[in-house]
Amino acid sequence: MMEMTTSRREFLRYSAGIGGLILGGLDVPGPTRAVAAEPIKIGFLTVLSGLFSPIGTDMLRGAQLRIKEVGTIAGRKLELFQEDTEAKPEIALRKADRLVNKDGVHVLLGVFSSGEIVALAGAAPKLGVPIVTTNTATARATGELCNRFLFRSNANDGQLVRAAAAWVEQSAEAKKGKWYILAHDYEWGRGSAAAFKSQIAKA
Repeated sequence: MMEMTTSRREFLRYSAGIGGLILGGLDVPGPTRAVAAEPIKIGFLTVLSGLFSPIGTDMLRGAQLRIKEVGTIAGRKLELFQEDTEAKPEIALRKADRLVNKDGVHVLLGVFSSGEIVALAGAAPKLGVPIVTTNTATARATGELCNRFLFRSNANDGQLVRAAAAWVEQSAEAKKGKWYILAHDYEWGRGSAAAFKSQIAKA
C-alpha cells in the first residue's frame, strides 16, 4: 500500500498526473519524495471475460496504447498491471486489493460497471491509492459516496440524460405525451432512470 505522507495538494496533483497520462498525456510529476528510478505502477481493473469483455478489452487496449506512447513521467517508467473483474463488485474488490497490496500499484484506473465502483468507493480509503473510473456512470461514486481517493473522467448519469431533457423542454409534443422508463434493475439502470426522471421533471 502506498504510504500516504504527502499533503492533500500533492496527493491531488499526483492523482491528476497519473489520470492524465491515460486521458490527455499530462506529464505532471509526482511528489518530490518519489525515487526517480522507481516505476509508476498502474493497476487497471476491467472486465475481460463474459458478455461485456469486448468493452473491457477496448478499455484495456486504450490504456496500453497511451502508456506505450507516454513511456515515462518525470523519468519514471510506467508499468501496467491488469486484472479481470468479471464485472462483479466482489471480484473487483478482491482484484483491487491484490493490485495494491501484492503488486504495489500507485493508482487504480478503469472499472467497467457502476456496481463495481460503488463497492470500490467504500474500500478506497483502506486501499489508500487514487481510483480513477473511466467508464462507470453512477453519480453516487463522485456524489454521496465520494472521498478524496475517487475521481472520474467520464460523464455520469445526470450529465448523460441532460440532452434528452433539453429536447423535452423544447418540444411541445413531448411535453404532452406520457413517458415510460425502462431500465436495468441494477446500479447503473436504476441511477439512469432516476436521473432521467429528475431531469424530465424540471423540463
